[in-house]
Amino acid sequence: MGDLAAELPSNNPVIDDTGIKGLWDIDVAIETPILPTSDLAEQTSRQYEFNRNFNAAFEKQLGLAIDRGKAKKRPLPVIVVDHVELPTPN
Repeated sequence: MGDLAAELPSNNPVIDDTGIKGLWDIDVAIETPILPTSDLAEQTSRQYEFNRNFNAAFEKQLGLAIDRGKAKKRPLPVIVVDHVELPTPN
């Protein structure tokens, strides 16, 4: 489940709270395909609809809820780069 959580597209970290361990073979059918369009408003609407159907499919078919709106504050690993230099020629 941790690998699945890491692969989910999100602007925020997705954390596995299931406690499920081991490897699992899962299939989820999502009903709404994203069709190409050049209209930005239509793209946004279709992406929203896809995300809604994706979350509903996970919950209905697997019993797993993807909770993106109620993120808990958790410590996350962070890398801080405070200085960078260009390499010198040999």
